[in-house]
Amino acid sequence: MRHLLTRIGAPGLSLVGVAALLVGCDRIHLYDTGPDLPCPIPPEAVASPPTDAVAFTLDNQACTTLCWVALSPHVCDDWGGDWIGDRNVPSGESVTLQVPPGLYDLMIEDCTEEPAIFERLDLTQDVRFPIYDADADGTRDCGASLTVVNDSSTPICHMWIEWTESQFSERFGDDWLGEEQIAPGQSRTVVVRPAHYNIKAEGCEWEQLRIEMDVPVQGPLVWTVSGRSAE
Repeated sequence: MRHLLTRIGAPGLSLVGVAALLVGCDRIHLYDTGPDLPCPIPPEAVASPPTDAVAFTLDNQACTTLCWVALSPHVCDDWGGDWIGDRNVPSGESVTLQVPPGLYDLMIEDCTEEPAIFERLDLTQDVRFPIYDADADGTRDCGASLTVVNDSSTPICHMWIEWTESQFSERFGDDWLGEEQIAPGQSRTVVVRPAHYNIKAEGCEWEQLRIEMDVPVQGPLVWTVSGRSAE
């Protein structure tokens, strides 16, 4: 279970297999003490934030979609639940969380379940936290994308795009569509890093519509689902 993961000290993220550096905005500071917070933050505090909550905005500038965000008071041993639920955060978009003020650790995962952990974030005022990835030479290559075209008569309700070298490749990671669907005749484009992927589309009853393994995605690629039968 993700909420039982052991904390690690050095932040880092391998986004679809390429070594990545993630940094936060310089408005985030470290401090030793802060308001007392329950461990973990109860679900009702996430659903109905307190009146003194601060706005914590995750700005996804990475070449992937975020599927999991956990915020835990720094003194806790339990990450608690996912703060974004099915509200995935695609590349180029952001999400704002209303957070009880305090000192936190942050864990994020992209939809391939590759994690990054940041410790001791001072969230006592409104903060925008940019997330980006870069290659070892400092460049950022988001030139690849996957356009899923639904040419079937069935809505696509679940979509998995898993980097073939990920430690989670056999189980496909998380659902890239979240709460969204691709209706018949419609399409959806997601940004990914250039790599090889296992791709799977399923209907709303989890019926498999198409699966293709080890697909090279080095630039814009159109991937069409044409019927109920899996390929």
